[in-house]
Amino acid sequence: SSVDKSEALFSMYLDRADEDDKKITKRWKGECDAILIFTGLFSAALAVLISVSIQGLQPGPQDASAFYLGNIYHLLANSTTSQPTPSDPPKFSAPKSAVLVNSLWFLSLLMSLTGAFLAVFIQQWAQSYLQATGERHCPKDQARIRIFRADGLDKLDLNRVTRAVPILIHVSLFLFFSGLPVFLFNVNRTVFNVAVTWLGLCVVGYTCFTFMPIFYPNSPYYSPLS
Repeated sequence: SSVDKSEALFSMYLDRADEDDKKITKRWKGECDAILIFTGLFSAALAVLISVSIQGLQPGPQDASAFYLGNIYHLLANSTTSQPTPSDPPKFSAPKSAVLVNSLWFLSLLMSLTGAFLAVFIQQWAQSYLQATGERHCPKDQARIRIFRADGLDKLDLNRVTRAVPILIHVSLFLFFSGLPVFLFNVNRTVFNVAVTWLGLCVVGYTCFTFMPIFYPNSPYYSPLS
């Protein structure tokens, strides 16, 4: 009968749609799992470096001690004169390099955590989508539910959101790598030279990966910015 044929048609559609949905949500979950692991390790390492670099934004306790000791020495050395000495330490001004490094690294940390936050959301959205489309109804009603949900995915472009998360993580890494040479420049020039050399090689490699699909359409190498 026509009813049986329509039921069979809806069932065929649901089988194919269910297979496609599982593939795409599995890919989303896999990408998000990798992002969460990476951002966890990266954020932990970055937080340790920030705990060191942030000290350059505030005066050290030894600065005030040195100021008052200098005043005492000045008074003792000029006990016969009435030359005034400043009573308060000069206002602290953080070095521009320290401000730049901490600005880059804090922004990098925030972007990394934002990427992890979005990855958790995407996993929840994917699970919610599978649950909504997997509820058992008659084939016709279930097909309507699936079409309704899939239309929402397309219109609100969840795929674009999932593609944006790796870009966010990559930008976070760029910010970190931008601040690293500035930080090392004032620490040790040898370490600075080694780090800059390696970073330069990484930038060249990343640039090649990014533009390679333009020159070689069948290239397996690409980046989120390609």
